Amino acid sequence: MKKQKNLENINDEDLTKNKQILNNNSNYLYSCTINISAQDYRNIAKYFPKIYWTYVFRGLIINLILTSIITLSLQRFLPVFLFFIIFQIYLLIFYKVKLEDYIEKEYDVALKTHILYSEMQLEFYKDFLIIQTESFIRKIKYDEIDIVIENESNFYLKDSTKNILVIVKKNQCTKDLIDFIKKTFANCKQDIQKTSKLKTNNIIKKAMIVLFYLTIMCFFLAIFSFSIINQLIPHHFINQTKNMWIFWCFLPIPILSILLGIKYYKLEIACKKNIIVGVIISILFLFFGSLSLIPIHQVDYKYIDTYKNILGLNIPKTGEIVIENWDTCSVDKTECTTINIHYSNENVHELEKSIENNPNWFLSTKMQLPLKLLIPLTFYKDENTYFSIYNKTTNEYNTLPEEIKTYEIYAMKYDKTKKNLVIQKYKYLFK
Repeated sequence: MKKQKNLENINDEDLTKNKQILNNNSNYLYSCTINISAQDYRNIAKYFPKIYWTYVFRGLIINLILTSIITLSLQRFLPVFLFFIIFQIYLLIFYKVKLEDYIEKEYDVALKTHILYSEMQLEFYKDFLIIQTESFIRKIKYDEIDIVIENESNFYLKDSTKNILVIVKKNQCTKDLIDFIKKTFANCKQDIQKTSKLKTNNIIKKAMIVLFYLTIMCFFLAIFSFSIINQLIPHHFINQTKNMWIFWCFLPIPILSILLGIKYYKLEIACKKNIIVGVIISILFLFFGSLSLIPIHQVDYKYIDTYKNILGLNIPKTGEIVIENWDTCSVDKTECTTINIHYSNENVHELEKSIENNPNWFLSTKMQLPLKLLIPLTFYKDENTYFSIYNKTTNEYNTLPEEIKTYEIYAMKYDKTKKNLVIQKYKYLFK
């Protein structure tokens, strides 16, 4: 009995250092050698649904990243939300169909990297069992095993706190060992559930699950709030990121998920997903919110007076101007300045009427092929777009240069759909 006492006092960390003590000890009640196959691991999916949800959680992270990219492009709540829902439904179905295949792949990788071994020695003592493989020895107390599942061929013993699963194959055990396992774990769940600690942990787990889903939902609430505030305080062009500060207002929720997740994870409560999702969404919120700090060269609207004579239009009294300067627009266009002017629907009637009546402006559908050389690549063209090309060097509209030299060109565009007037001036080397 002295050897038995020494063995029971061995900690998990000390087991590998005391392998000789274990090998010399013969006081175990039962012993068996278990050979685990890939099919045994595939069957795990049938009895432990949490594995499926682990894969779904990984897919959720991918979905959140893709959704955030689409948010930057569309900046509209409904299409972004629909994409997230549809793609998540696809992931739910995909992982349901492919789950066993993924488990088998992980099993093969674990074997190659020696994380798992296909053969292990199990020794059953009065209050604990010992698992031995080629590289590790582990002790598991019976009162730490909270899930026991039995089917026709196997026992599945799981310590959820440490996430340890032991597969015991009946055809590799004696009848006495099978009876011992059944008797030892007959009332396993009932005994554990009587403890007040587990009841408290269950309350915390449920609260953390609610916080987990709330953290995900706050991502869409932030997108929805962004779309609303864009309607109340509209910005245009590159300046449309100015309202993204709204994402910072939702930061407390994912930060709370991180802090509580770390706190309870240290108490061995399964809330790792709260930490992961909290970190990802916090990073996204910090990134989106920081876009509102990007400096934009927005000038007073009176700046448009400089170009009134060149435009030859009835310019509205109010609008929003953003200026961008570039060293080059293309190989033959340098010293580029782009002036973006946006108008609301209410004040463009006279502007559009003057464009239609001005012979220097023409629809994109009526553009002469040679003039395309002077149209910047950044100018989007559709049937509701008007253009005008002014050569300041020759004081001519909509004509190609004749001499080989550098010209100062003003390419102008008006988009009736977006109420957007753009002037791009540049130096053009005609060859």
